[in-house]
Amino acid sequence: MTAVTNGRYTMRYILGVVAIMAFTASLTETQEVDQSLVRITYHEAHDFHPRWSSDGQSIAFASLRGGQAGVWIVNLADMALSRIPTERTGDMYLDWSPDGDVLVFDARETGARSDLFAFTVEDQREVQLTMHPATDTHASFSPDGSQIVFVSNRSGSYDIWTMPAVGGDPQRVTTDPASDIHPRWSPDGSRIVFTSVRSGNSDIWIVSSSGGKPIQLTSHPADDDVADWSPDGRYIAFMSNRSGNPDIWVVLAVGGTPVQYTFHSADDAYPCFSPDGQRIAFASRRSGGSDIWVVKHPRPESPMRESS
Repeated sequence: MTAVTNGRYTMRYILGVVAIMAFTASLTETQEVDQSLVRITYHEAHDFHPRWSSDGQSIAFASLRGGQAGVWIVNLADMALSRIPTERTGDMYLDWSPDGDVLVFDARETGARSDLFAFTVEDQREVQLTMHPATDTHASFSPDGSQIVFVSNRSGSYDIWTMPAVGGDPQRVTTDPASDIHPRWSPDGSRIVFTSVRSGNSDIWIVSSSGGKPIQLTSHPADDDVADWSPDGRYIAFMSNRSGNPDIWVVLAVGGTPVQYTFHSADDAYPCFSPDGQRIAFASRRSGGSDIWVVKHPRPESPMRESS
């Protein structure tokens, strides 16, 4: 009888140890996920739209610090902050030139209408790039810095356009009556990823930088938006609420099953790959306000699969 009792106790002990080990492994995995996240900014105002500098040493972002939208830069070495001296305001959707000399952003001119502006970091000079009765927004540099892709409703609907980085006559890339927004150039300059509702839902699409028929990359009942290429052109990060609220996801540029990168009940948005492709900056409300965070790439625990 004693042996049987001891055997039961031994079995219970073993099961208890197994349960503790499983819990510890789960906790360790959770801690590792947490350790892959780094908070960059700490402010009660909203910080959003992060973009890395070409050397990976700084992140430019839009912020509502001071009561109105402006462009700020954080030096990642010492976390020192500086503000771009412009009095313009608006959505401040921005991008950094490949040589790190120029920031391009949109700002409101009259009412809800916005134009594109370039700011030269070294000599602190601002130049207006577009001046049109329509709205010009969501600007992004080409890999060689010679062109800018942007969104405009100057044709009646929101479409993708390109123009010389110094300003000039724009060329229309997409022509669908549905809204096409948030374009980003591929690292080799041959393609542009963007968000469109042309399928009846917000999904990620890719089009040749010279125009043509776009290819649908994601197709999901949820909203996929704001995509960005990895530096090697293999991956595309985007935000999606397919898990219930906006999180950061990554999919192969050739298509496949997207992988969820952030897991939080608060909104994670506006992903942007670092120049070395090892990190993704994004804006998150997980701290209460909206701050800039960074998550590691790739996530080895969730391998991506190419479409057959």
